Amino acid sequence: MMMIWGYGMVYQQFINIPAIAIEIVNALAGSIGIIATVPVTAVVSILLIKRKGEEY
Repeated sequence: MMMIWGYGMVYQQFINIPAIAIEIVNALAGSIGIIATVPVTAVVSILLIKRKGEEY
């Protein structure tokens, strides 16, 4: 944000800087990973608990 304001850059020019674009993609991928981890962990734990209950 400081680069946009300080250098008077246009928003589209700022987004097209490779380092900024890479960081945006990294943030999106990390967020999707964190959000997907909770449901996947819940499903796996439910399956493991059901399987262990059937063994007894």
